[in-house]
Amino acid sequence: MLRQKKFSLARKIIVFSIFLLTMGILAPLIIFYSMGYRFDLNKDIFVHSGTIVIKTNPAEVNIRLNNQDISKASLDLINQSLNINGLMPKKYDLEVTSPNHQTWKKQVDVHSGIATEYWSVVLPPNQVDESVLLQKNVLNYSFSPDKKKLAYFVQSADSISLFIREGGNDYFIFKEDTNQRFSPAEGELKWSPDNGKLIFSFKKDNQEKILSVVADGVYDKIIPLGEIWAENLILNSEEQNKADIGQSKNKPSNSDYSNANDLLLTTNYSWQDKDKIYFLINNNLYVQSFDTLLSWWKTKEQISSTTSDNQNNQNGNLKLKNSNQNSQKSSLQNFLLPDNAKPKEIKSAVLGFTFCDDLICLVDQGSKAFKIINDEGTESDSASIPSEYPLSEKYQLFAYGKEYVTILDKEGNFFLWDKVQNKKNGSNDLKFLAPKVKGAYFSDDGKKLLFNTDKEVCVYFVKEWEVQPKHLLGDIETVYRQDTEIEKVQWYADYQNVFIINNENIKFVELDNRGGQNIFTFLQEKNLLNVNYDAPNKKLWFTKNSGGETQLIEVVFPVSKSLFSGLVSGG
Repeated sequence: MLRQKKFSLARKIIVFSIFLLTMGILAPLIIFYSMGYRFDLNKDIFVHSGTIVIKTNPAEVNIRLNNQDISKASLDLINQSLNINGLMPKKYDLEVTSPNHQTWKKQVDVHSGIATEYWSVVLPPNQVDESVLLQKNVLNYSFSPDKKKLAYFVQSADSISLFIREGGNDYFIFKEDTNQRFSPAEGELKWSPDNGKLIFSFKKDNQEKILSVVADGVYDKIIPLGEIWAENLILNSEEQNKADIGQSKNKPSNSDYSNANDLLLTTNYSWQDKDKIYFLINNNLYVQSFDTLLSWWKTKEQISSTTSDNQNNQNGNLKLKNSNQNSQKSSLQNFLLPDNAKPKEIKSAVLGFTFCDDLICLVDQGSKAFKIINDEGTESDSASIPSEYPLSEKYQLFAYGKEYVTILDKEGNFFLWDKVQNKKNGSNDLKFLAPKVKGAYFSDDGKKLLFNTDKEVCVYFVKEWEVQPKHLLGDIETVYRQDTEIEKVQWYADYQNVFIINNENIKFVELDNRGGQNIFTFLQEKNLLNVNYDAPNKKLWFTKNSGGETQLIEVVFPVSKSLFSGLVSGG
């Protein structure tokens, strides 16, 4: 009996010892595993594992790692991103797929203790869903800022007409006929910020016929801006000079292109707020109060209408009113503004301008410098254009607030004015970025600047970029190249991908080239024109020829879908 007790005690001691030994081995292993450590059989050591983090659009995707499916149960959902944890440090082939979408691929280099992040994994659809907005022969179009109104030019056999679509209705605005001496082309369409006015124009060579319409649902107030500006700022001034030296006057007899508008050789115009129009005529910068101009025009119409009605009553004839004023042929003398309604000159010798919030950014011909001024012409900042670049006859300026402005001359020389860095460096210089540039676009956060040449697309980092892949301020990265000429580039909604627009296709290209770069064919169509992507509304518009007519097409991309839609529907 005593012997049996001794045996039981010894067995308990052995079992307990084995338990302690096992726990001594397993507990650290469990703790190490929970901390992300894995045993590397090749090196016979414990190493800290890595993680791959991806955020995708669409949200419902399938993931393969080294040709092995990753079950959704093993994916962590954190911050609306998918985390693949516990990976040994090495290279992996990562593939993301979704039904009816193109495949996204990368070779991912996983490092010990580090999360390799891809926050903008976008899979374009195999076939985009196109909606026809306009079936007519559309030449050009422009949405109002609130996207509730659409102005568009339509081509017919003998004319070009302007329409505005609002509330499902199409309103005829203006028509310019083609004749033997005048073959018009569509011009610009510029909405006021309050969506209530539109400036539009027709072109012939380098001249413009500039008009405006009050977009209030009636569309009967069309003002011939070009003729008014010509009369008050060009012809009237020239006539006064002739009178001063004893020369006879010889004013044009009507408001057609033949004389007045031929003088508007370098007109550039833009809205700053709901009321003010800023414009260049022969390199002189002016500001015009539209509301004051409209008030004068209404008074002028009332007087003209009363006079005509009296004449018609005396003659026993009924006056026929033309609500859109297309056939109006008035003497330019009728366009002379009173002093309180005339445009105000802000500055002369201006070679190009834009707005820096409530200030004006421009290139001054006299001093060969970039300047920032207010409406009174008072200068707040300036920077000389580098002497090695000859003065260009025309400049395009693009601004992000008051701190960052790009300057592009006619030859394509591209400069950046960076107020933040100039202040840090104690300088006030223009930084030359690249030659032969065609266009430039700031990202919505102002941290990146997209620009393109004929065959290359580049991104300049205006600020440090802390998201992987990280970039330092001043880095320039070539994103894309092609052998043929690039028509246009535009940012995608996340500003981590870009559209490359060509005549017969639209490419969708990611900025992140780690482990290979995904370049998708987003759309393949012949004769793609007027392509515009609206990032806030996530809509792409373009025109294309179909059945002999040029249609306006809309594509929603990406299609909005809740991250949890699959869970809600039981998927």
